[in-house]
Amino acid sequence: MKSQVLRKFESKLEDMNDQLCYFLFSDIEVNNIFSELEHDISDSYTTEVYPENKFSDRLHIKIEALPAFRTKAFHSLVSMSVIASVEYLLSYIEEVEGIRANIMPSVHDEITDKKPEEQLNLKLRHWLGKDPESAIIKTIAYLRLRRNHIAHVREEMSDGYRSLIKNDSNHLNTYWAKQSTKLNGFDFSKKTYDEFEVNDVFALINLSRVCMREIDSLVLSTISEESIASYELPRFLANKKLNGLTVEVKSRKFAAFLQHQYGKKMSCADALLRDHMENA
Repeated sequence: MKSQVLRKFESKLEDMNDQLCYFLFSDIEVNNIFSELEHDISDSYTTEVYPENKFSDRLHIKIEALPAFRTKAFHSLVSMSVIASVEYLLSYIEEVEGIRANIMPSVHDEITDKKPEEQLNLKLRHWLGKDPESAIIKTIAYLRLRRNHIAHVREEMSDGYRSLIKNDSNHLNTYWAKQSTKLNGFDFSKKTYDEFEVNDVFALINLSRVCMREIDSLVLSTISEESIASYELPRFLANKKLNGLTVEVKSRKFAAFLQHQYGKKMSCADALLRDHMENA
């Protein structure tokens, strides 16, 4: 089963992954062009060599500086990609907590913590009746702290980041090495945070995606299908195209609606809709 919230944010991460692939593809082609430039024009400026490119004047650097500028552009882009992917993850967590509270309210919905992964951890502990997998929570913390390091332009690691690397990096490396997730040798203990290898970027985006999936599975496991169907029924019946249809047709359409929304057939759909129609 999969929530619509997950589908929305997964789609954003997939788009980001595709756009990054496009950039890397283009970057290789651009590098091939740079490598073919004649040595005797290395002191020339972009405005001289590329007069028809409307951005050559705005860039206005020597041709010999282009390779270094290209490398810097790569690190800037992937830094923004990492920041955005973690923002999607944290926004997903906030939204899925809200959806859970709407579908199946509990006293634990009011739990708050300035660290979003810890707030989620505390809520899941109550909803599940046990602690969630610590590696997932620690991975979210790692991603958030690395995002902060980049976004806040920090020269030194924060105390929280340093502590996590020291105390949890081995555990995270061991945990993810046993999973099917493709991280291509990503190392949580690595301390070069401002520059990236290509595989690091894809690993970080993938970690955000997998953490979303794991959280989604955990949260949905704490909600009964009857509660989900009851929550979705008013929205389904608000569709004016259903007016005049028989109960049998509405029942089939409601079951199909739930399966489309959550990716699972819910056996309670028919009885729930019929009961609602009888008592309406």
